[in-house]
Amino acid sequence: MKLKLLYTNDDNSIEEYYELIKYSSFEDKIKSIFKLLEKSGDDLYCQVLNCLEEDEYDFFEVEVKENNLKEFKLNELILRVEYIPELSSCYDFNYFVNQEINLESFVKRITQEEKKDIPPKKVKITYETPSSTFVEDLGEATSFDEFSKLVKNCDLYKYSSQYYQGDNQGRFSVGFSIYFNDQFLGVINWFRDDMSFEEFIENGDFESDFDFEYYCENHDYNNKNIINFILSI
Repeated sequence: MKLKLLYTNDDNSIEEYYELIKYSSFEDKIKSIFKLLEKSGDDLYCQVLNCLEEDEYDFFEVEVKENNLKEFKLNELILRVEYIPELSSCYDFNYFVNQEINLESFVKRITQEEKKDIPPKKVKITYETPSSTFVEDLGEATSFDEFSKLVKNCDLYKYSSQYYQGDNQGRFSVGFSIYFNDQFLGVINWFRDDMSFEEFIENGDFESDFDFEYYCENHDYNNKNIINFILSI
């Protein structure tokens, strides 16, 4: 993958292209630039752009605030990392949820030195009675297909009719929530018993505290894509 490195040396703006192959050689490259800048007294700052096809995207910035390169560790000097949709599979859970990233692992996924670990997410069913809310574990999923199996295997009438006493006796009123450890990621609600599973996925009410829609491929915000995305990070 081609990168563009931007930095200033002796008051000259430098543009240098670099082919990203291995993390270790890339770290050495940035360190060599900073050693050059240290000698000239310039700021130890480098902007990295990602060149995809004909476009160039802001990628990340590297800065050493004190002129001391003896303990240079690229992973600890990153100011920010921009989201690039074409590299979506290389970002991990911590980036999408906490906006934090381990640059070394991230770059090694790009160079295929590492594979991303996709932790399974817990799926829980939530149902309400006039006085209480109940939550039960359904299992774990890492894909939309696994999620749909857990939902389809539910006896929804059990949850709606066993506890709810009222005019809508027997009607569905449940939510399917997704968690990683204790972190709530999102919920999709199913309210009506005349709705098929496909209609539920298409029209169900999805709620989350995170902007996962932004990261979906081609910004396709339908529930299936959002759920599949959450389970795949």
